[in-house]
Amino acid sequence: LVVSEEKRIYQYDYNRSAGSLRNRCVLCSDFVGDGIPDGMTVDPRDGSLYVAIWGGGRLEKRAPTGECIASVRFPMPLVTSVEIAGSRLFVTTGNKADDFDAAYRDFKAGAVFVASFEYGKSNM
Repeated sequence: LVVSEEKRIYQYDYNRSAGSLRNRCVLCSDFVGDGIPDGMTVDPRDGSLYVAIWGGGRLEKRAPTGECIASVRFPMPLVTSVEIAGSRLFVTTGNKADDFDAAYRDFKAGAVFVASFEYGKSNM
């Protein structure tokens, strides 16, 4: 669970049969530089996390234990969310209403970026 205002990601134990969460603990809170953690997804194949950094212009890949293992810069600051579908990574970005036309024209701010990658290789 990302709590942007705290710059933290929490993890829980999940009881599948009861559908309940318990034992909340901080997985990571070591976000440095500009921006705050926003959207996140878990890679179902290896448990790594992909975290969009709103206001920081980057996407971070984190180990299942929370350590940052890679970072990819984007040409716009508002990286909002990320999702995995098959062998593709979809990254959404935001745009400010008062600068929409220029920011989209210059940087594609507000667009969805798609990257293909292979599991088991250095993807970021």
